[in-house]
Amino acid sequence: MIQNIEELEKSIQELILELRELKAKNESLKDLPELVKGWIPRSAVMKYLNYGNTQISHFIKKYEIVTITMGKRIFISQKSLSDTFEKNIIQGK
Repeated sequence: MIQNIEELEKSIQELILELRELKAKNESLKDLPELVKGWIPRSAVMKYLNYGNTQISHFIKKYEIVTITMGKRIFISQKSLSDTFEKNIIQGK
């Protein structure tokens, strides 16, 4: 029983640490200029859509999504992505 309590306390401490890290990251994002806030890393969009490299490349070309390349990183315009989603809404029948 004592071991379970110790494991629980350890898990709680780890969660508290992770929460503090997330709060710090969130605070740092508040300081980004508006220009940067409008861009999403391609990898984040891939993860959200559960797409691989080929699928996301096809998606970007098919829907003419606005992107920018900074070094080896590719960012997708949040507005472009949002507009694409809005244009492709299918109303229920």
